[in-house]
Amino acid sequence: MKIITSILALVVSLPVWANPSSIEAVVKCLGREESKIHKNRLGGPVYELNQRLISELIMFNKIELVPAMAKDICRNDDTVFGSVKLLEYLVKNDGNVFVIPKKLSALDKEIYRATVNEFLDLIPEIFYNYVSHVQAASARPSCLEDHIPQIKELNRDIKR
Repeated sequence: MKIITSILALVVSLPVWANPSSIEAVVKCLGREESKIHKNRLGGPVYELNQRLISELIMFNKIELVPAMAKDICRNDDTVFGSVKLLEYLVKNDGNVFVIPKKLSALDKEIYRATVNEFLDLIPEIFYNYVSHVQAASARPSCLEDHIPQIKELNRDIKR
């Protein structure tokens, strides 16, 4: 029975191993992160971010990340959460975290770009929600503003 279970797990995982930069692979990494969050009874901003990214990425499962970024997001490191690292890449790299597979036709490449852009349109809201959750979990309401002066500017821009 153990052999059958092992073979089944291997067969189910093959597509992800074949392309570790696929969103499916990253979602699996975020799923492992969620398991770690539950195991350690963590909650708050990282949990909310993890949940949101998983639910959004499932909808955009055909896009691929730059392989080095996907590897960094999926590294098994207790000091950095993959969901936070993914959000950092998405915000800092102005969306240049995705690669267009070369094997696609011209029409499929346009559809791919539209899919990526649709996902990227969600990033400002996801980022602001994360910052809001961090601020709500802080000891003092002004904690983030005290340590990150740009937060005041961000809040002003959002309110406009």
